[in-house]
Amino acid sequence: MKKRLVPVAVTALITLAGCAGGSSGDAMSPAMTDGMSPSAMTTPSGAMTGKAMSSSFITHEEYESSRERYTDTTVVLFFNARWCPACRAITEELTTDPGRLPEKTTLVSVDYDEHTELRQRHGVTMQHTFVALDDQGQQVRRWTSTSTEALLKELQG
Repeated sequence: MKKRLVPVAVTALITLAGCAGGSSGDAMSPAMTDGMSPSAMTTPSGAMTGKAMSSSFITHEEYESSRERYTDTTVVLFFNARWCPACRAITEELTTDPGRLPEKTTLVSVDYDEHTELRQRHGVTMQHTFVALDDQGQQVRRWTSTSTEALLKELQG
C-alpha cells in the first residue's frame, strides 16, 4: 500500500509546484508583486490625464474610479491571479511592451481571488478569463487565454 502512495504523492507535489509558478528565486517585476497592478503601463510616467490614452492596462480600482475616461475605448476585464503562471506571463509581457495592445483598448486587471461578485456577474469560473464590455458595462464577449499572442489575436477581432 505504501509503495503505491509514494508515486501519487510525488505527482501531487510536482503538480502543486507547477501551479505555484516557479521557485522563490524567480524575478518578478514590481507590477507583478503588488497585486498584478499594471498602472505603470498607462503612460511612461504611469500618469493619465483627460481621456484614456490610445490603449492602456489599468487596475480595476483605477477603472471604477474614473469610468468616463474609458468610454471611447474597448474595455476588457482581465481576471487574473498572482498564483497563476499564465496570468503573470501575460501581465509581464504587456508591462514590458504596452504598445502591443490594439489601439483604443483598455485592459482592466481584476484580481480573481478578491472580486468574487464581479466573477459571478460575468460567469467567470477560472483565472486568465477576459470579458469585453459595452458602453453600459454589460458583457459582450467572454473568453480565456493563456498566452499573450492568443489574447492579442482575440483583441484584434
